[in-house]
Amino acid sequence: MLKRPNSVEELTTLAITEYILSPLYPGDKTKSAKDRVKEQIRRWHPDRFDTQMLPRVVETQKEKVKEGAGLVTRGLSGLLTR
Repeated sequence: MLKRPNSVEELTTLAITEYILSPLYPGDKTKSAKDRVKEQIRRWHPDRFDTQMLPRVVETQKEKVKEGAGLVTRGLSGLLTR
């Protein structure tokens, strides 16, 4: 996201879209928007996220982070169907 979210509620599809389509998006600038979304879906997929990223999260924050990751995944999936 362009601005670090302070709560899970700030993880909106609009905010995710603005980040993915932003000229400030890090990474390969030659990729299409669709390819950027697919790349992020792979990164945030629950199987990958739960095994690679969630173990690094402080125990008291794990549920919030997992909920946020789910919102990001659903938002990204919604972008592909547009």
